[in-house]
Amino acid sequence: MSKLWLGVISLVMLSSLAGNADSGEFLWKLARIDNDSVTLIGADDIRKTAKICREDRSKVAAFLGKSVKVDFEDLKGEPWVVRLESWK
Repeated sequence: MSKLWLGVISLVMLSSLAGNADSGEFLWKLARIDNDSVTLIGADDIRKTAKICREDRSKVAAFLGKSVKVDFEDLKGEPWVVRLESWK
């Protein structure tokens, strides 16, 4: 009986971790900064353009050409950069 409960608890924990895996965080290379967007290059030269606040442009400029970890949020059908940090 204890093995059954252990299996159920393991299944619940595994399913909760799987839900967190699709959080919108990805590793990219920051290729370009425009007035209100950034262009990121991912694996296999996949390009993604995401919106960014104009006030954050100066902060993001330090990461140009570097690998970054990006957290996206979908607002009104457009991806917006919520957080961008350097990745070693």
